[in-house]
Amino acid sequence: MARDINVAGGQGVQIGNSNTQHNFFSTPTAYQPRAQGSATAPGDGAPLRVLVLGASPAGLPPVRADAEARRIEDAVAADRVEVKYVAAAVATDLEKVRDFRPHIVHFVCHGEEDQLAFNDSLGEYDLVRADGIAATLAYYREKRNIRLRAVVLAACDGEKLAPAFTAVADTVIAHRGKLADPCGMAFAGQFYRLVSNAVAALPSGQPPGEAGNIDLADTAAEAAVLTVALSSACAPVRSNLIAAAGG
Repeated sequence: MARDINVAGGQGVQIGNSNTQHNFFSTPTAYQPRAQGSATAPGDGAPLRVLVLGASPAGLPPVRADAEARRIEDAVAADRVEVKYVAAAVATDLEKVRDFRPHIVHFVCHGEEDQLAFNDSLGEYDLVRADGIAATLAYYREKRNIRLRAVVLAACDGEKLAPAFTAVADTVIAHRGKLADPCGMAFAGQFYRLVSNAVAALPSGQPPGEAGNIDLADTAAEAAVLTVALSSACAPVRSNLIAAAGG
């Protein structure tokens, strides 16, 4: 993810109309996980689960992963979508897939060619090939029967990253070229709000993770349209959106 919107005077990018504006480059509030009720075991009737892996390592421009995780959590109803956020993620945090059993894995980090930038043990950056990450997800799919409804890549160079994940998720959502932090956050908020509403509309007792009952590619397309309606500065979110079918 790269901040490619010009910012005059350090005042931030204003997203919204004259009555409702959000400064995405102001100092973020520290991420605080939303209080959860009694834990819901994975399985039928459980909320749709989203694992957010965020990394903003030293040595690279900052990525507002904490702010995006907050935006996702604020967009959903807790009884419909459960969000687990891993800050300063290292590559081995992919093991969280094993126990959390997410329906969606959402990466918020730098993308460079066919690599994602995680933290290393010293907080510096660790470039990890997308096909290696996908191989780990494939392992959990084969050995733990964890089928991903989607992989979401909030990172630059999504057109080079997405192909690696089509074999391990029903849908891969990404963005071509550069992705500005403010627009990535705005898109995430719209996308997960629509997902939360779609979960609420499911017939009683129908598990949200069941393949085919929510069209996440169509949901992503609608979220992109709404993101641009919020701010024309985010027009690339719609024109550069990738929503690839996987299997």
